[in-house]
Amino acid sequence: MPPSSAPSSPPAHILVVGATGKQGSAVLEALERHPALQQRPSKLFALTRNPDSPRAKPLKARGIKVVQGDIFDTDSLVTALRHNAITAAFLVTDAFAKGGPDGERQQGIAFIDAAKRGGVEYIVFSSVGCADTATQVPHFASKNDIEHHLRDSGIPWAILRPAAFMDNFPPSGIGRFLAFSLFGSLLGGRRKLQYVGVCDIGRVAAECLLKPSEFQGQTIELSGDELTVPDIQKAWYRGTGTWPWKMWLPGSLLLPFMPYDFKMMFKFFIKDGYRANIKNLRTRFPGLKDFETWSRDEVAAKAKKQD
Repeated sequence: MPPSSAPSSPPAHILVVGATGKQGSAVLEALERHPALQQRPSKLFALTRNPDSPRAKPLKARGIKVVQGDIFDTDSLVTALRHNAITAAFLVTDAFAKGGPDGERQQGIAFIDAAKRGGVEYIVFSSVGCADTATQVPHFASKNDIEHHLRDSGIPWAILRPAAFMDNFPPSGIGRFLAFSLFGSLLGGRRKLQYVGVCDIGRVAAECLLKPSEFQGQTIELSGDELTVPDIQKAWYRGTGTWPWKMWLPGSLLLPFMPYDFKMMFKFFIKDGYRANIKNLRTRFPGLKDFETWSRDEVAAKAKKQD
């Protein structure tokens, strides 16, 4: 079904799904800072099953209206969307929550169907890089199915396809050591992979949400850097002044013992990898972070929180 036209100006009421998660919170922060909302304010809404949860309280304190709704329940979503007159939405789904990739399909389809019934005029969906070609990876295939359902819905849309998250490498601690060890062991020292910071996913999603006439109908493969793991270590050192250590294990021993979804994902990383045109992206979205900049900013942000 061909989509109707998206709104030509910033939507009046914008709903963010997954607002307490990494991507949703990044989208909300980027929307709050965006110059377009200073010129023509839009009301911001956050979807959650429990509006009184501890993670929802900081959103309310920032003036964001927390909306109750279950991502698996189309009827509850329709009620929430209609009651709050939502005109645009950021949709992110979770393949590692209830039901795995099959549950993720249910999440995306339920929300899109509710959005159509509830009068939503525009959806920005965060999918995954190469969702259309790497369908051997279960949680890529589920996002690809959601993409198709969105395109067939008739609702104007924009789709982001992020590469691997820079945020998979925490600013410090055992998590960082394990991430470098895992990626280093499985990708080796020569295989490059594309990465993007979640903060940049939020920033690009905010652009898409607030400029629907510019981004409607576009699918954007999104990445900020392309590096080997040794390159990432060097970038991290330049950005933070600390060297991220890792342990090497034979990838041939690790891969067979990984969960099937992750095994297929790393096989895709090793054989093909993501395909974003980073040069063009930097022209279109100035300030897109490379790994050095991202690591410096993340470590500084963590230190500020601890002060």
